[in-house]
Amino acid sequence: MRAAATAMSHPVTQGRVQSLGVVIDTLVICSATAFVILFDRFCTSRTREAREEAEARTPGHRAHT
Repeated sequence: MRAAATAMSHPVTQGRVQSLGVVIDTLVICSATAFVILFDRFCTSRTREAREEAEARTPGHRAHT
């Protein structure tokens, strides 16, 4: 919406600026999504390892899963 209020010298310039914004937004969103997916897998595996280690230390007790 911000681009609609700007005064550009030529409509093509406005289109280029707008398309660049779309590309940058897409890269940021995709990168953030990839980071969350990778970080979640890392945390999940670490949590699973910690849970298994804790269960091994306390015989007769099983954590709720």
